[in-house]
Formats: sequence, C-alpha cells, structure tokens
Amino acid sequence: MPEKRKETKNVLHALGIGTILRDIRNNYELTLDEVSSATGIASETIRRIEVNKYEPKLSTLETLSDYYRVDLIELIARKRRNNSIFSEELVMTINEYLNNHDFDGIKAFANSMINISEIDNLSSDLNLKSLLYTLKYIKYDPNNGQNDTIAVLEDILLKLSQTHPTMNQNSYPFPIETSIRLLLSVVYRQNGNYNKAIDLLNNLIDKIQKMPLINDRFSDYLASSYINLAYVHHSNNNHKMVIETVNKSFSNAKVNYTPIALSHLLYRKGLSMLILEEIGYESFINVSYSLMDIETKKMIENNLLKNYSYVLKNRCP
Repeated sequence: MPEKRKETKNVLHALGIGTILRDIRNNYELTLDEVSSATGIASETIRRIEVNKYEPKLSTLETLSDYYRVDLIELIARKRRNNSIFSEELVMTINEYLNNHDFDGIKAFANSMINISEIDNLSSDLNLKSLLYTLKYIKYDPNNGQNDTIAVLEDILLKLSQTHPTMNQNSYPFPIETSIRLLLSVVYRQNGNYNKAIDLLNNLIDKIQKMPLINDRFSDYLASSYINLAYVHHSNNNHKMVIETVNKSFSNAKVNYTPIALSHLLYRKGLSMLILEEIGYESFINVSYSLMDIETKKMIENNLLKNYSYVLKNRCP
C-alpha cells in the first residue's frame, strides 16, 4: 500500500462502480499493473471494471476494499438514488422507524414514498413498491397478540425469499431483510414465540457472518442480534443460554461494541448471573450501569429493586 495518499473527495462524486475504482486508483497514483501485483487481480480485469465493461464480484470488491482501505460497498450504497431499495437514506429511515416501533411514522413515510411519481417508473424496483405498500398498511396491536404485525412482517420476508432466492444476487435487499428480522424477533418475543425468535436471530447472525465484507452498519446489526437473542433467552427463563449468548458475542471479532451495545450485553450477563447466584455478577452489572445514560440507569435501578430486590451501590443521585 503506498504511503502517500491524496484526498479522495472526488470519489464521492463518481457515477458508478468503475468510475469510483478508477478515481481511487488515480488518487493513489497507482498503475493498473501495480494494483494487479498487490491484489492478485488481473490488470485487464481491473481495466474492464474501471470502464464499466465488467461488474466485479463481491470477493473482488472485498479485495480492493482491503487494498485501497475504502469500504467500497458502503460507498456505493450511499450513492444509490433515494428511491432505490438500496439507498442508504431510505434504509436508514426505515430502520429508524422499525427500531423505534414507530408504526404511524413508518406508514406515513411509506405513503409519502409511494406518492413520488418516479416510483411508478422504476420497473427494476418492483420489490421496493411491494415493500412500501406492505409497510403502509402495517398494524400494531399488542392487545390482540400482535398477530397482524407478525403476519405482515412474515409476509415481507416471504416475498423477499421468493424474489431473491440467494444473497449472491446483486439486487438482494439484505439491509431491509435484517431490519425486518430484528423487528420480527422482538414481536415474537413479546408474543411468547420464543423458539421462532431464537431460530430467526441465529439464522440472521449466521447470514451476516457469511457476508464477504461486513461494514460498520452490519457490525451493529450483529450486536443487536446478540442482544435480542440474549433478551429472548431471558424472557424464556433460560439464563444459562443468556450467558452463553453474551460470551459468544464477546468472542466474535466482527461485533461492533458501541457503549450502548456493550452496556446491554454486560447487563444481560450480570442479571442472569444474579438470578443463577453465580459469583461475580456485581462486576458485570456495575460496569454495564456505568455505560448507561441517566434515563436508562433509573430504569435499571427500578427493575433490579422491584424484580430482584437488588440495590445498586453507586446509584444516580
């Protein structure tokens, strides 16, 4: 890898995969032969990719990402048009609504997207139209066992599996599938369908880990999957599995340990150790508590006191 690195701001304005790769190489002042020698990819293959005459495989993008030290897949995702199912803006917006269980918000957003005239002209994005119409009519009724929500989310996953049999397809909307799976696992748990939630999350973890290139977003997804899986085991009173799940997450180098994710994982393990009366639970609970915001700390204090008669020593004033 060359020591001298030019600014890569031009890359952000490129129009396609080939142009992106060509601009990165030029910014590094590298020849085709130099990139070929360092990566093992034939120089002619690189040339054809750069002039948009050959679409690179994911494994090729991963190799070039490692060499150029640029997350090419993430970069390309950001450049998708806003009404594409792969648009970073679209995915982030839907994910935010799903993670917050804001069904009114997601229905309004889906309806606004459907009303964009361009949607009707996107024959290549029929799956986006199908998804938006599904989300527009999603229902959320905890008092009715959430059966309507489960049915809708399962239907989305079914449609995705029917239209995209394998993840190797270029048009596979895995970010959307991941968000749907995480939300569905929460609804399964709330509805007492623990085995379904466990199978769903284990499958999701396995799928993410098999991706050829995991960016920060999917590292976060891995953490969320482990947290939700630990929560399901806790709700099912299988506290040994909670500890095992957290330990597996800590041994997984692909997990992104943000302070929030770390606090949730440590708390789940410490709480299960407390319930099982295992030595050392206080350390896990105290460390997790120190990473939480004030609002979460107060909620944890009340939960520990009310349900487990446990009083934190360093509580919020």
